[in-house]
Amino acid sequence: MKQQKARNTFLTLLIPLLILLYIFFGGSVGISLDFGEDALAISAEKQDWNIPYDRIISLGLADVENFGTLLNGTEKRALHYGSYENDVWGQYNLCIDPRIETCIVIETSNGFFVLNYENEESTQQLYIMFTELLASKADAIPDK
Repeated sequence: MKQQKARNTFLTLLIPLLILLYIFFGGSVGISLDFGEDALAISAEKQDWNIPYDRIISLGLADVENFGTLLNGTEKRALHYGSYENDVWGQYNLCIDPRIETCIVIETSNGFFVLNYENEESTQQLYIMFTELLASKADAIPDK
């Protein structure tokens, strides 16, 4: 009987603690990338984007401290995503871990998309890989 009461007390204290930890840390980061044949698919929780490679005008790296104003989306401790507006890119889409300053800036015919992935080094490696992928896609297109 005493063991049952102790276990119930423990669970009563543990469950609110787990809920608070989940709220504080914002759940899992949850950014997923899929480099398909014709487009990059980006997902973050309830939001999905599809960026066709043939619509990409430029690709760059930037250290960003101020992402601007959230217009529509979500901001958690470890994940910001949605539509933003700032003086540099105007209205644009963003999918980042805000603790990582380095971001990949994708300029498309529809505007800008800013993203990062896992950490500084992974973001830089992703940028290099993405640049090489786009170069190989451009090489595969026959001259007109």
